[in-house]
Amino acid sequence: MTKKTAWLLSIISIFLLWSMALAENPNMREGLWEISINMKMPEVPMQLPTQVHTQCMTRKELIPQKGPVQNCSGCKILETKIKGDTVYWIEECNAPDGTVRAEGKITYSGESLKGKVKITQGNMTMWQDISGKWVGKCNK
Repeated sequence: MTKKTAWLLSIISIFLLWSMALAENPNMREGLWEISINMKMPEVPMQLPTQVHTQCMTRKELIPQKGPVQNCSGCKILETKIKGDTVYWIEECNAPDGTVRAEGKITYSGESLKGKVKITQGNMTMWQDISGKWVGKCNK
């Protein structure tokens, strides 16, 4: 292998590693976020009130912690996938009436986020529209 070929392979390797690192880090500002959740149930004609809460979010904790599976226990994230600025996940929890499954997707845009979560329990399906904005630094 010539020096030129070795140099070229080194540059390509560095570029690929850098690209993979960027792919796993959505464009998200760490800190305190205000999350709004709007629940939609096809069987219920009236609009439910929007739930708003704040939480500290980091690149290691990209999934909002309130919402789909409140009042449940034994929650487990079964799958997480990051593609660009979008985080996909599947979560299951134990509820008094059976297993609750949440399949979610959130796209980050720096200081804002938008997403959707499909929640199923038995033969009932609910949807959540999620939006959020960065509001400041977290208190430690």
